[in-house]
Amino acid sequence: MQHLYAELNKSEQVGTKLFSILTFISFAISLVGVYAIAIISTRKRRKEIAVRRVMGASEQGIVAFLTKEYVFMVIMASLIALPVSWIVMNYWLQGFAYRVSITPTMLFGVCCLVMIFVLLSVIRQVLKVSHVNLVDVLKSE
Repeated sequence: MQHLYAELNKSEQVGTKLFSILTFISFAISLVGVYAIAIISTRKRRKEIAVRRVMGASEQGIVAFLTKEYVFMVIMASLIALPVSWIVMNYWLQGFAYRVSITPTMLFGVCCLVMIFVLLSVIRQVLKVSHVNLVDVLKSE
């Protein structure tokens, strides 16, 4: 009897492993994309960052100013993705005899994790650009 259950559950285990691998790959590709956008954005705004530093802006103020747009993008993406994922996951879980309820805290936790990764990648790039020699930046442009 247990052998029969193991055979029936084998396809679900393979599907879960495949889904986990694809999720990790898509998350990594997304983070690389966000990092590339942060690099391009901060390089285009090097002069603006240098002028703000010369005028007395702190690094924290510059980081807060430049990360606002990324925070807004993650919030907007979350507002679109959360209802869709809630509906799709609930529909998918209807096919199982034993169901797990999806709590809003699970989805909120995923959004917070994404926000942390995005902010870490953006803040790293902004700090790198804000530490360059201001004279060189202002002279070159």
